[in-house]
Amino acid sequence: MTSKYETSTTTQLVGNSAISVHQAKRGCLQEVMGREAHSEYKVYAGHLEDGKQRDESSQQSAHIIEESSCQMRFCCPSCRPVAMNMTVGNSASGEKLMTFQKEWTMPMCGILYVQGDHIPIPCCCFLPKMKILDADGRSVGRSEVFVNEKVCVPKLRVLDAEEKVQYWIEPNVCCGGHCPACQCCHLDRSEHCVYIPFYIRDPESKATLPSSVEGKEAQIKKVWSGMSKECCSDADNFQVLFPQAANSMQRANLLGATMLLDFAFYEHME
Repeated sequence: MTSKYETSTTTQLVGNSAISVHQAKRGCLQEVMGREAHSEYKVYAGHLEDGKQRDESSQQSAHIIEESSCQMRFCCPSCRPVAMNMTVGNSASGEKLMTFQKEWTMPMCGILYVQGDHIPIPCCCFLPKMKILDADGRSVGRSEVFVNEKVCVPKLRVLDAEEKVQYWIEPNVCCGGHCPACQCCHLDRSEHCVYIPFYIRDPESKATLPSSVEGKEAQIKKVWSGMSKECCSDADNFQVLFPQAANSMQRANLLGATMLLDFAFYEHME
């Protein structure tokens, strides 16, 4: 049976070669207190060059907003279970297209307190996962954080509804594969070296996959959000360049991987 999102306006969204995902600034008082507000995202179709601001007249394609308990956001923000509905247009009242679900998990790192200091210890079990469901509640696939012996390199796996690995997502590496590679020597002036691309790779060979954007490899990358947003909030903007051969279901899974990337690696960065 064909999923609803494959026959709706989402086909136009994930049918593009690229999308931009902009996290809205919410709950300023909570952020000052070090607490999390509901995450909210605005999704736009099309590629945006690094360092460029999106045209304010651009039409928002979809809206994503988190549903979670206040107690979990305040007491266990890194572990909290969430459900996020993606709807058509610029508000939560639009037609429901898909749902992203994250269950209670361990954080990426635990904290060991030693003689007044704290040492981050990478967790190796019960790591974050993001399920993707269509509008009728059927599984589309899931994304999961993956840890191996190279614990300093963040990695994601993307699986389809039959649990087959579709993509491996990982930045380029150095130091024998044990550290993310610095991008400074490979960027032009419009790009920001602090934003390391997470390349979408073949799950077997780990080779990067081409995108439909000329001269660009398929990737998920945090992009510059503007001075106000970068300095006064923890809201992030992402650019997703889909693999050239990806179909609508695979692109929907990669959108879920983008949500997981934000929750697992960016949300709690100081």
